[in-house]
Amino acid sequence: MVYLSLITVTVCIWLFLTFSGVLDGIEEETLRWRYLVRGERQSKAPIIYVDLDAETVSYMGDRPWDRREFGVLLHALLGAGDARVISIDIILSKFGAGALLDLERAHKGDAFMGEAVEAYGQRVVLAAAYTGVKTAYGLDTAYLPLIRNENYAPKENPFPEAPTFPIIQFDVGRLGLANVDEELSGGTIPYFVPGFVELDSSRYSFHLIEGLRRFKESFMNEPFPKVIGDEVVLTDKDGFTTDVLPMQHQMTIFSLGLETFLASYGLDDNAVEIRPEALIIRSKGEVFRRIPLVDQQSIEVNWLQAWDSTTQNNRVSMQAVLRNADALAAAAATDDADGVAELEAWFARFKDKVILVGAVDPLLKDISPTPFNREPVPKVGLHANLYQTIEDEAYILRVQMPVAVGIISLLTLSVSLLALGSGVPRMLSILLLIGYGALTFVAFAQFNWILPLVAPIGSTLTAALFVVLLKLGSEEWQRRRIKTLFGAYVSPKLVDEIVESNQDPKLGGTEAEITALFSDVEGFSTLSEELSPDQLVSLMNEYLGAMTEVFQSQAGTLDKYVGDAIVTMFGMPLPVKDHALRACSVCS
Repeated sequence: MVYLSLITVTVCIWLFLTFSGVLDGIEEETLRWRYLVRGERQSKAPIIYVDLDAETVSYMGDRPWDRREFGVLLHALLGAGDARVISIDIILSKFGAGALLDLERAHKGDAFMGEAVEAYGQRVVLAAAYTGVKTAYGLDTAYLPLIRNENYAPKENPFPEAPTFPIIQFDVGRLGLANVDEELSGGTIPYFVPGFVELDSSRYSFHLIEGLRRFKESFMNEPFPKVIGDEVVLTDKDGFTTDVLPMQHQMTIFSLGLETFLASYGLDDNAVEIRPEALIIRSKGEVFRRIPLVDQQSIEVNWLQAWDSTTQNNRVSMQAVLRNADALAAAAATDDADGVAELEAWFARFKDKVILVGAVDPLLKDISPTPFNREPVPKVGLHANLYQTIEDEAYILRVQMPVAVGIISLLTLSVSLLALGSGVPRMLSILLLIGYGALTFVAFAQFNWILPLVAPIGSTLTAALFVVLLKLGSEEWQRRRIKTLFGAYVSPKLVDEIVESNQDPKLGGTEAEITALFSDVEGFSTLSEELSPDQLVSLMNEYLGAMTEVFQSQAGTLDKYVGDAIVTMFGMPLPVKDHALRACSVCS
């Protein structure tokens, strides 16, 4: 009962540490170990990265970049390259525009990119993000609305920082969230992303109207949005009205990797059914993908590949794409058939591929670690790995809390009770503990299951240590008790044998053949009359001590002293084969 109580208390302590979040950091580190042991996995997702790297920054110049270059990129990859879809993990919003020296050129660049987005319809995905800045129309702060934080309501959710008119229009342009669910991810490695955010308000229309206002303020007299009935219009002080948008608009912005996946298969938001436990994607009336959700909203990314993966050669500099696009246009303009053929062959690598454009220059600071990379690497890899997770249906699965409690409790109880034994049971306890640790790695590598590791192992080791120490302390106390009880009556060797036999002293009697020796001092009464009391006591102590040592040397057990008489047993409490001979040898 004492052992069970100790095990129960230990389990409760570790459960508290688990559910209070104290162990999250250590558990995350063990998850990284599991990724490293599993290694990278090949994916059938046809992904190519187009890097906005240092060479590209040198080619385009410092920010703010001319959006025309991104329009050229879209035409090159989706036109000449015939890519399946292109996703740009760079937030091309007004907030990133800065103080442009040539405002007219900036407007032309935005318009050119908007025409490219419109030309390729649903094959372009642009990044949006909740960055905490004020929205375009100054009504909201772009915080990330999360269902679990009770700040989530489609009619109240703010609109994220995102491209606006003319890059996107009311019915043109797909947006994908580039946010990380940092609270669920816990540490520096982004494991979770918000799967979606729903909007049912006028915020999208006001976002576009603000873009229209900025774009047309060069020829309108101080344009401003005006609400008329259930519409919002762009007008100016002269009453000149150019654009009319509906006030209310329902939309769902999915995570960038998920939106890219939808675009690559020609699906829109209507193909996704949002359930508390999963996102159900349907294609042609059939369930196409079922993506598990965490906390009703977030998706856990299965990191299948490192950023600097050696398994694929799938990275191209954006600068190379732009230069070859310009060269292709020049060759076509001069009817250089050989040049056109050569450059078209270069662009053929992008055919039917999923292109992710991201900032990879460390100076652009869009970086974070991964399970495979301690040092921060471009975060665009996160969205690629989410795409691969969905494409390969390699979803991460974590055990529910009741199962985790059961694992912690059962493993701790089993190992601790086995550790109380000796020999084979104790060896089994060690093997069981090692076996569970190995199981957590195998389950992740083979089935994408994340089993708790820190709490079960910690609880088991703690409980096993405590019960073993308690047992050793109890055994040591028992040894000392036996030695105390028998030390004055039995030889040290015999006491050690009693202790080693692990037999407790028992009340009552047992039948056994023994030899009892009664010794007496001849003429003791006469002698005692001649000695003083002090002399008599000194003599008796010397005599009884010497005789007891002699008896104990022959495995005799002192029963009692009766005056000068000594009663000694041979053969008890532990049997002695030659007990009679030993008694006689004492008397000789």
